[in-house]
Amino acid sequence: MPTRKTTSLTKKRVEQEQAFERTRENMSEFGRAGTANRLLRSALKPILVKVADRYVSGRLTKRMMCIIQSDPVNGRGERIITAQALSMLEGFNFNRNKSLNDTLYATYHINYDRATGLATIQIPFFNATAMVDAVAYTGSYGFIACALAIDFTHQQVEYAHQQTDIIAVNDTTTKSIHISLSLPAGNVHPVIITLGVEFYDLDDDHKHVIIDKASNAMAVVKVLTG
Repeated sequence: MPTRKTTSLTKKRVEQEQAFERTRENMSEFGRAGTANRLLRSALKPILVKVADRYVSGRLTKRMMCIIQSDPVNGRGERIITAQALSMLEGFNFNRNKSLNDTLYATYHINYDRATGLATIQIPFFNATAMVDAVAYTGSYGFIACALAIDFTHQQVEYAHQQTDIIAVNDTTTKSIHISLSLPAGNVHPVIITLGVEFYDLDDDHKHVIIDKASNAMAVVKVLTG
């Protein structure tokens, strides 16, 4: 009968011995990335339950690790999320199976005024039949946008979101869509803006209900650090 080998590796050794210095550095930064991931997902939780895939936590932590590793000032193990590197979040899709770029074809413009705290998303000359790739079994959809002012150092978030009116997929009217998101005036922290598309169907009572979240899309469309 084979005998089980015992190991002298203990938590105390990992925490104290020089040989495990690189391990401690990696653990420290991975923990920092995990905290940043949870901070962002917690703020967006009411939205993510309708749009995120099951692997979003791991994917977001990986992106946060890349941001931390881009810190040009601090050494290994001490690196942090810097405002300059946070722009690496732009383009992150919360549903890996349905990207925003493959769902929304319309051009949109984003503005943010730090003095007033007002963020706006403008979609000019929007036509529902041409600008959104709707799934075959839906009859309507709407846009949802979020703005977050995040202080990663003190783990604090200011959050705002807005949903647009529901739009029929066969609507041929050309219109302009305007979304306003209000954050505290004079905010000095990085601002993350997300934009998403949610698809709906009618239930037996002719009320709009969101369909399977796998068909919905949302991405980080802008990170403002200045």
